Parts: sequence; structure tokens; C-alpha cells
Amino acid sequence: MKKTIFLITIFLALIVLVRGVDQNATISAPDGWTQLVSTEGRFRAMMPGEPTQETSTEKYSSGSFKVHTFVLTTKENQFGVYYLDFDNPVTYPDQAQGMLNEACKKLERGIGKIKEKIEMNYGDYPAIECRLEFKGGVQSLRATVMKERLYWIMTTTFGGKNLSEDSNRFLSSFNIVVPPRPGVNVETPDDDNIASTSPSLKKMVLLNNPRPDYTEEARHRRVTGIVVVVAVFRADGLITDLSVRRGLGYGLDENAIKAVRKIRFIPAERNGKKIDFKGTMRVTFTL
Repeated sequence: MKKTIFLITIFLALIVLVRGVDQNATISAPDGWTQLVSTEGRFRAMMPGEPTQETSTEKYSSGSFKVHTFVLTTKENQFGVYYLDFDNPVTYPDQAQGMLNEACKKLERGIGKIKEKIEMNYGDYPAIECRLEFKGGVQSLRATVMKERLYWIMTTTFGGKNLSEDSNRFLSSFNIVVPPRPGVNVETPDDDNIASTSPSLKKMVLLNNPRPDYTEEARHRRVTGIVVVVAVFRADGLITDLSVRRGLGYGLDENAIKAVRKIRFIPAERNGKKIDFKGTMRVTFTL
């Protein structure tokens, strides 16, 4: 069954033909896990061991595409990160969403039935998560399109109906390093404190990065700067007790709070139990 899942995963990722090796770095963690840092792939991810890394080239009538794969299979799970680059950036939201939906459909046609589909974001880019059950276990796929690049993040837990702790840890660890861009960003520079105080504490994970709007007055006056918002990110997934610690005025403070309210996140944890976390958000406005 594991061999079958592996072959289907490879098929979904469009991996064929010429193989090579991508240049990346792996960092060993004290608990035996490995942090994979891909400069070329612009992502980071944690796996319980060192993955096999391959680069393939697939030829189509419209051109050739390189597919980069990072796969690790254990007794209970399989973990995989895949990405490929198109010849031209995907600039239309409907086009990107269509690609993501098709990725889920291919997954369902391959091995089982989709039980859950969630629309999400990585930064400013649309993403989708699909979870399905099959005879040998459960599988989760996350996919996102970022301009000319398509990512797949996949994990399988064999012999159960729920993703294992290792599979969930892998999904939560995946992070795309997005090059900086002008405009408005929401950052959380203070949330690392929760992970640094004790090994039993796990910081919250942001699933999207809402971009708040400028007001006409602020744009006319060319107001730029940072609005600092304090909020409580609760264990039940709600965001409460929002307040502005430092503002800019001209309606930007209110828009910053609206953006923070739209954040989706995985709650912080202590000893494996979700907890409330008070975070400081920096909403940057630039023209």
C-alpha cells in the first residue's frame, strides 16, 4: 500500500524523465527531526529525518518544466514537498484557484474520497487544503500558486482515520519565504517568544497574511508607517481583545484592526494542549 501511495503522489506531482539533485541545506534538531531549508525553493519544512531530494524535467508542447521533490517515508507516515515553475507567472486569481481545485480532484481520483476541503492563504497567495480517507489511511494535500511557482505539501498517515501528530507537525512547519513587496503587510515579530521560553511551548502558526486597505485621506496625505496592534489569539481559534498600541491615524488604525481580525491561525500549544496567546502585530503601510 505504501508503494502505491508513493507512486500516486509522484504522479500527482508530475514527476518524470531527467533526474538531478537540488541544492538545499538540512539542519538536525535535538529531537531527531530535520529542518529542510531550500534557498532555491524559498521554503522551510521539518521532517523526522532527511528527505530524498530529486529534480526532474518534464517536456510539454508549451515548454519544459522542472519539478523539485523532497520525500521521506517512515513506518507510519509519508511526507513530501513538491514545486514546479511555469514559463510565465499566473496572474489571474481564477486561473490560480482552478489549478488548486484540480489538484484536489486528481488526489480524489487517485486513491480515495475527499472528506474536507479548506480554502486558505500563504501570504497574499491563494491556497487550498484537501483531506481524504482511503483504505490504507488518511492523506492531506496543501497546494498554492505563487506567480510562476506551484507548491504541493502532502502527508499521509497509514492505518488510521486521522493525521498523526508527526503529519500535523510537518504541515504546521511548512513556511514559504516570500520576497518582500511594497504595500501593506502584517507581521508577528513577538510570537517567537512563546517557543523560546520552554521546549514544551509551541508558537502559533499564521495561515494567511491579510492586506488591509489604505483610506483615501491617508493615501492623499501619503501617510506611511507601522500600526502596532495587540490581540489575544485564543485556543478556540477566535481573536479577541484587539487594541492599538501605536497608531497612524487617518483611518489606518481601524483598517489595521480589521486586517488582524481576518487572520487565520493554528493556536499556540503548551504540552500538546492549545492555549491562548497574546500577540503583538505590526501592520506596515507603505506607498
